[in-house]
Amino acid sequence: MKKLPLILLTLLVLAAGITVGCGNNSAPTFTKMPFASDRTVSPTTPLFLMNLDGSSVTPVAASLTNIYSPSISADFKTVAFTSSGNIWVSSADGATQTQLTSDGNTYYAKLSPDGKKIVYGLWNNSNYEFWVMSADGTGNLNLTSTMPDGMLGCYSGSFSADSSKIAFACYGNSTYGLYLVKPDGTGTATVTTQSGFVDVPMFTPNGKQILFATWPGTTAKRRPGFNQAHSAAHSHAAPSSLSGQGIASINLDGSNATLLVTNAYEAEILNSTLYYTFYSSDLGLYQIYKSNLDGTNAASISDGTADDYLYLSSD
Repeated sequence: MKKLPLILLTLLVLAAGITVGCGNNSAPTFTKMPFASDRTVSPTTPLFLMNLDGSSVTPVAASLTNIYSPSISADFKTVAFTSSGNIWVSSADGATQTQLTSDGNTYYAKLSPDGKKIVYGLWNNSNYEFWVMSADGTGNLNLTSTMPDGMLGCYSGSFSADSSKIAFACYGNSTYGLYLVKPDGTGTATVTTQSGFVDVPMFTPNGKQILFATWPGTTAKRRPGFNQAHSAAHSHAAPSSLSGQGIASINLDGSNATLLVTNAYEAEILNSTLYYTFYSSDLGLYQIYKSNLDGTNAASISDGTADDYLYLSSD
């Protein structure tokens, strides 16, 4: 057999290494996003899908009316959401909907990008616990059976792009924190703690930062309601401190905390783009915006005819 020149063998090995590396670290590509709206459609439904630029809005038929916390798998096959304190999964067209929990105490859920697992916040009649389960409702695991130091409860979070890590938010008596954990419950690590409320932490696609909603100075232990009034000021100048309400970023080691978008109060990352809900005082409506991950180049993707929300939590 003819031998390959050493330089060619070297190049092939390098190419194989690059291919494997890209495959392991590449973020999944999303084409659709779910959202909640009071748009008028028949039959009535609060759940919709749209392209990531706001086009091709499609209602998802649902017999349930109080739907919150919708998320979708990257393959567009599964939508997860909560309703009346329980977790449901649905096909993207709404033809098949399955109830996964029956405790009535779940107020937040987030599907992993690969569609295989769901993290959720469970109210135990005293505090929130943060759990993970398979997308068929089996294999439930309490990720916070031992709470992080000083924390009383944990309530929201999401998976990294490769679904190998989970970021989650917790509260204490007067402190809130962001933490990391693996889906098997091991490797819990602290990212940061602060006096102001934190919510819906999410990884950047490269896994090096976490973006999250923040309300400095807030003392409430649960998420503010969706009827909360918000200022019309809408900044994307990336101020250097967390002195206001909005969407912030932080490195995994807790350094470089930066406020990116002021007065937004819920957000998610899809395809290296930040999506968030913002109240437009000009329209008198909640609208969904998109921007770069640093908050620049913001634009509404809602059509201005109805209230649109990401509706990431019911509490």
